[in-house]
Amino acid sequence: DNRVAGPVVVAKTRRASVEIGRAFEDKTVMKEYRAIVVGKVNLDTMINISAAADISASTPISFTIESEIEGRKSQTEVEIIGTTPCNIHGTLTDLKLYPRTGRKHQLRIHCAEILGCPILGDDLHKGDLSLRGEFDGPVESQSGSEGGSEVESDSKGGDKNVQASPAVRMRTGLFLYCRKISIPHPKRSGEMISAEIPEPLRFTRTRNKALKGYNWAAAHDTDANA
Repeated sequence: DNRVAGPVVVAKTRRASVEIGRAFEDKTVMKEYRAIVVGKVNLDTMINISAAADISASTPISFTIESEIEGRKSQTEVEIIGTTPCNIHGTLTDLKLYPRTGRKHQLRIHCAEILGCPILGDDLHKGDLSLRGEFDGPVESQSGSEGGSEVESDSKGGDKNVQASPAVRMRTGLFLYCRKISIPHPKRSGEMISAEIPEPLRFTRTRNKALKGYNWAAAHDTDANA
């Protein structure tokens, strides 16, 4: 998928190529994706629209989505790692996504159709705006080694001075990338080798811009009401 950044696995020998190919077939390759989605994950609504979604309380919030895509079972593990208030979309939510199956557009479909929160910039799977809700769970900051900005929300987990989320904007590209991939070593049994990339700069810029705009609007709203 040329719209999704990520590390590239290259086999240097024929034997390595065969072993790596077998690892993908046997589903022993572990991939971690990151995405910015539009809206807050409404856990209650998700239970109603997907009986197969298994949610277990933890910190941070994590759960597993199971659904059928074109008649085939699909599974994605999801972790909510932060939210950013946004005047345009209401809220932007950062997710870790671990696909356990490899269906076409699996992550995009699960975010849009199961979570009700399409990936920012997705022009194909836009989801249902009515499924988006409030998220009152713990929120981490997107800073430090993650290369992001601090994520903020009010004490009730909601956002002030924001409007209902409009249609997903497409001009900024798809906000999904593969952060890390781990595969069994083709020669040394039982050993895993991993590769990862830093977060693309546009993710950081998008969070910063959203938070700056939100704070500006909140400050001017306070001045107008003073």
